[in-house]
Amino acid sequence: MHVHIDTKREDAAIRLREAVVECFAPVSSQIGARMNIRVEESTCQYRVVIVAVRGKRTIKVQSKHNNIKRALSMAKQKLFQKIRSSKPIDLLNETTEPRQQTEEIVAYKRIDMKPMSIEEAILQMKTFHHRAFMFLRADTQRMCLLYQRGQNQYVLLEAN
Repeated sequence: MHVHIDTKREDAAIRLREAVVECFAPVSSQIGARMNIRVEESTCQYRVVIVAVRGKRTIKVQSKHNNIKRALSMAKQKLFQKIRSSKPIDLLNETTEPRQQTEEIVAYKRIDMKPMSIEEAILQMKTFHHRAFMFLRADTQRMCLLYQRGQNQYVLLEAN
């Protein structure tokens, strides 16, 4: 894995390199590809460009965001998506025994539900970068689940 940081601030270069290594060190061995990662810092956003070489295939992805962690995460998601979509057809159609996948609960949390409006729930969801949020609706006192569908579209499920 080769990392190139393009910034004018030396202290930021060290911080950016650490963030890139933390995000992509497990990934490079997992996908079995040589990766060149370039991070460019401008005045208000970060640009991440990844070029991965797997055998004879070259995959290039890029992302931009004003938060470095988010830009790296988006680039990693795009990389995995391109790798999945670029698998040879004969490998995808190969009939193998289906793996037994066991469903398990990996976390159990108890939280105090505070009544809030739908607008507050959307703001909370954006703050935590979650795609779903459960809350107690202030005007009806009903439990609701809000989830994001698309860029600025939301769905509200309300219990009877």
